[in-house]
Amino acid sequence: MCADEYDDDGPWFDPEKRPNYEAALGRFLVSFNRIENQISRLIDLAVVRVRQKHDVKHDPKKEHVRMRFEHRLYVLELILLAFPEASSLPAAEIRKLSKDRNKLAHGHFDENQFSEDYEIPGRKEVRNWTDQDFSKLVEKSDELYQQLRQLEAFLVFYDHLDLPKGATREPQ
Repeated sequence: MCADEYDDDGPWFDPEKRPNYEAALGRFLVSFNRIENQISRLIDLAVVRVRQKHDVKHDPKKEHVRMRFEHRLYVLELILLAFPEASSLPAAEIRKLSKDRNKLAHGHFDENQFSEDYEIPGRKEVRNWTDQDFSKLVEKSDELYQQLRQLEAFLVFYDHLDLPKGATREPQ
């Protein structure tokens, strides 16, 4: 390590850094929260459709509301097996995004005085996040949310779909 690495010609403290980090993190958390809420809405809707499709009388009374996000996602995956013609749930991508969300939401913000990055120490590693990283997370979150909205539209209009026998709604 050379002595110049800690040269402090620039400011030691950037008063804009923490508010910028808070805004970037907030944008991502709010964006991801839409996914969390949409998963719950999809479970509610899919349960109603399964009950109608198979004439099931038992009503689970929204038991999934108390489940952790990972479990709710798994429940939705299982319920959607009853709808093979539905578009696929991007569960793997949502899980990956959820891991980033947890690291950021539960991580500790450290200012790196010598960089524009936000330093977030985790359990096993320190990761530097940039504004561009946060923008990519928000973009991915919004993209996944739109896919979930398409799945919702399928479930909402499920009763009105007239598919030829053996046809599916999956893209060819």
